[in-house]
Amino acid sequence: MRIYNFFSRSWGLVSAKLHQSFFLWQSRKISFSYCNNTTLFLKTKKINHPFHNYLSQLASQNHNFATMDSQSLQALLPANFADNSRVWIYQSNRAFIPKEQAEINEQLSQFYQQWEAHGTPVKGWASVVYGQFIIIMADETQTHVSGCSTDASVRIIKSIERQYSVNLFDRMSITFLRKNKAEMLPLGQVQYAIDQGFIDGNTLLFNNVVYTKAELLQNWLVPLSQSWLADRISLGQ
Repeated sequence: MRIYNFFSRSWGLVSAKLHQSFFLWQSRKISFSYCNNTTLFLKTKKINHPFHNYLSQLASQNHNFATMDSQSLQALLPANFADNSRVWIYQSNRAFIPKEQAEINEQLSQFYQQWEAHGTPVKGWASVVYGQFIIIMADETQTHVSGCSTDASVRIIKSIERQYSVNLFDRMSITFLRKNKAEMLPLGQVQYAIDQGFIDGNTLLFNNVVYTKAELLQNWLVPLSQSWLADRISLGQ
């Protein structure tokens, strides 16, 4: 059996304020039920395999992924930013509770209001989106983002990581939209999940490598079969 150690909700009923838990993920099936915005119940059934739902980072309840589309996403983004504005997407290994979101958004607001490139203000924006992602955007129509200004944005993200004990730089985990929930899966387990029928070519994937605002609106959420990951896996028949 393989033991997976990751930041998540703890076994049984726990407060969402606890940021790290150690799990032995080997249940055959995990079913989810909700209490409120700060707690989560996990009920496990027959122990059998070491994977069956390491896919378990859920979006916060005050965001409804069932209604997520380009129109609803557009309403969250600044309307006065050009379509070719640069974007950087950071996915958290767990959802932020509302209190955390408010605190993080305040820090992000202070950051982009003072964001500069070689002394010139950058037209920037940043926010927690859908409770589990942080998006930073820069409209380079007037001022291009420099290496130093990019480094400044990375520093604020790393600061948030430390403050809230989350991982925002895990490029080896993929986030899928499954049953209207954002669920993370290690890249190395994607093929197994396909083989076992947990996901398929139609399962939507958060394409966090989009480069511009226009791409974000059009291609952030794409079917697995049409994503950058398609060439690395076998979807079968």
